Amino acid sequence: MVSSHLLGEIDRTATVLGILSGGRLVFQGTREQLFAASTPDLLIDTADPQRTASLIRPELLRGTHSRTLRLTGIDEPATARLVSELAGAGIDIYGVRRDEQTLEDVFMDVTAGGGL
Repeated sequence: MVSSHLLGEIDRTATVLGILSGGRLVFQGTREQLFAASTPDLLIDTADPQRTASLIRPELLRGTHSRTLRLTGIDEPATARLVSELAGAGIDIYGVRRDEQTLEDVFMDVTAGGGL
C-alpha cells in the first residue's frame, strides 16, 4: 500500500486505487474502472467559436482556445445531440474529440475538485 499526493507516480505504479474525499472512501478499483467513472472534456473544433459558444449552455463551456471549445460534463448521447444541433444551426464543425485525462484530472472530477 502506498499513500501519495503525487498522482503521476501513483498512475505509473499502482494497480488498485483508492480515493478519499472528506475523510470517506469515494472510489476503490482499477485505473480502468476509475477512468470509466469520469467523463473527459469534449473538444470541438469549429470555424466560428464565438457563434458556437453562444449556442451552448454557459455552464458546459469550460473555455475557448483559438477555434477549439472545451466543454465539460457531456456524455456520449449528449455529444451526439449537441453536434446535431450545431450542424443544424449551420455551424461548420472540423472535429469533435475527447481530451486525454491524467489521474489528477479524474481525481478532481471524482472528488468535485476536493481532496482528502
